[in-house]
Amino acid sequence: MIVRRRCGHRRAGLPSLLACVLGAAGCAVESGGARPAPVLDARRHRPEYLGPGRELPVPEDLKEIRLAHFAPADGNDPTGATPSAGAHGDRGSERGGRLARASFSTAERVVREPLGHGSLGLAKLVFQQDVWAIIGGVDGATTHLAEQIVVKACLPLVSPGGTDPSVNLTNVAWMFTLVPTDDRIAPVLADAVLSRRGDGPWGAVTTTDRDAHAAWRAFRAALAPRDAPAPIVHFALPPAGANYGGAAADIAKSGARVVLLLAGRAMPRAS
Repeated sequence: MIVRRRCGHRRAGLPSLLACVLGAAGCAVESGGARPAPVLDARRHRPEYLGPGRELPVPEDLKEIRLAHFAPADGNDPTGATPSAGAHGDRGSERGGRLARASFSTAERVVREPLGHGSLGLAKLVFQQDVWAIIGGVDGATTHLAEQIVVKACLPLVSPGGTDPSVNLTNVAWMFTLVPTDDRIAPVLADAVLSRRGDGPWGAVTTTDRDAHAAWRAFRAALAPRDAPAPIVHFALPPAGANYGGAAADIAKSGARVVLLLAGRAMPRAS
């Protein structure tokens, strides 16, 4: 059934809005199913920062530029070791001007409980300790938490490890990710898996955390147009405390020529 557009309906609010939406969908079906052009394609739009503070000059007496570091609790965590090393240091700007006389320092906010004290501590750094930018997080979950703060605070966020493409869908001009997102990585992985399996089967091991699930969803979307066979075996395991040895033995018995591994980091617990 095709619902006609009723955008001129006198009753305002949700009913008229719903009629407009359904009407637009009905017109698309009636005209042969062509999808309407989007009002804005955020993937092709280059946002600008139009918020407060952009016209303010650099302070004359600036001596220090503080950066917030949103990183794993354990300094030896392999996921956060490289970002942590890059976040620290005392370097002046090579561009000259007043920034060249300022030193860089890092205000720590480790991720022990990112859904609780971690995000609260990061908010305190932003609003009480005058940090200029945030480096973090190392995955999609922590980056989303930091994102909720910088959207309101209008501070730059640089994520060194988040691959979740939905982080960038807010189309905020001061958010940056350093690594390709899952939707960009997935086609490359799909081609590699299919080319290396030959005519044999392939398997997959994924963890049940949010990032690995998002990566698996992007990988399946990349496989769809390639008319690829389903994996002969697929294990979805918790990121910590699982019987990985048993899963490895079962995969070895399956005869899979290639095994895709999508695993997130195990979040450390608060001591």
